[in-house]
Amino acid sequence: MQIKRMIEEFSAVCYAVYSKAARRGPRRVVLYYHSVRPENTASFTRQMEYLADRCQVVRACQILSAPLTGKKPLVALTFDDAFVSVWEQAVPVLERLGLTASIFVPVGLLGFQPKWGLIERTEDQSERVMSPEDLKRLQRKGFDLYSHTMSHPFLTRLDRPQIRYELEQSRRVLEELLGVPVDAVSYPHGDYNRTVLEEAEQAGYKWGFTIEPRTVFGQTNPLAIGRFSVSPSEGLFSFRLKVLGAYQVCWGLQKLKKRILGKRCIDE
Repeated sequence: MQIKRMIEEFSAVCYAVYSKAARRGPRRVVLYYHSVRPENTASFTRQMEYLADRCQVVRACQILSAPLTGKKPLVALTFDDAFVSVWEQAVPVLERLGLTASIFVPVGLLGFQPKWGLIERTEDQSERVMSPEDLKRLQRKGFDLYSHTMSHPFLTRLDRPQIRYELEQSRRVLEELLGVPVDAVSYPHGDYNRTVLEEAEQAGYKWGFTIEPRTVFGQTNPLAIGRFSVSPSEGLFSFRLKVLGAYQVCWGLQKLKKRILGKRCIDE
């Protein structure tokens, strides 16, 4: 795993150097977190201070429309799963720095511990999803709250009626709770396909967020907006590369690898 991270970071550095040499302008980037543990608050604070100083931070729903001014990247902050640790650790930091963020809520699990698999994030297994009262307090503080479906499933493993229920019901329940339109969804596990996108559009969502590390362009499908995964414990060097969108080269290399291996299998 460490070797993989080193390769990804090296690739991102090369991409950043190339982009600078090519004089490419500032990027539109969406970052996403899950939990923010107490022991990671200091490093998370440094990341947020960097954003406040070096970037234009906008709401997730504005990432496609907000104008780029100067040389600062346009960045949207998002948090999947609406964990209590985000309320306890992240929100005070964001408020102090005047930053906004969007939280995606698994609506059917409010107040409970996650019931989906957290194999890759064992530290989150002790987490709890925020309560309805927590969400209302967040809303009063100016944070955007969006859907993360009802039960956090792999949507592509469901049939259409089940997908429709997860998307429509979560939106309806959250709108009744908050009293405002809920126009965005984050696909659990980053799992989506054409059917999921069609159902998201039918459910009334204007924006959908994936976990594919891609910067946002004018031609980006608003229902398939890429995001860069960030750990609150990671250092500023890799964090800055993600803010620059440099890690999207890793996604491109993964796609190329799959294409080559797929072709090889066919040839063999």
